Amino acid sequence: MSFLLTRLCLGAVGVTTLYYHQPSDTPSRIAFASRRDGNWEIYVTDAGGRTQTRLTRRREQDRFPLWSPDRSKIAFGLQLSTARFETWELWVMDADGTNARPLCSKLEAKGFREWSPDGTRIALTSNRDGDLEIYTVRADGTGLSRLTN
Repeated sequence: MSFLLTRLCLGAVGVTTLYYHQPSDTPSRIAFASRRDGNWEIYVTDAGGRTQTRLTRRREQDRFPLWSPDRSKIAFGLQLSTARFETWELWVMDADGTNARPLCSKLEAKGFREWSPDGTRIALTSNRDGDLEIYTVRADGTGLSRLTN
């Protein structure tokens, strides 16, 4: 089950937007986005909110984290802004924040994203062909396929 929580407070830190994905087991860690340091970044915390670790440190905005089914990876949206427009990319990293890499461009920022049950693919929404469509991409960034027309 995935759901959006808004205006959640973890300890004394306010989080404007938090995507929380709960696999079948009870999570021991929660991934969330916060701009407590002036820029949207991905953090993880224990279920009680006592130990918080910042995973990303970029100039771009990192948001909307989503755990893989085995909780070894986190997919997230990365916002690229220029003077003329903003665009989003889908990225994935190991659960400890290492090995961050892009999977595809022209991601719909707050659109649908979900890992396949086996953790090999991610379904997402994108307007890369001019219309908002559903795609899948392998977790290694290959095999982008459009599912809707």
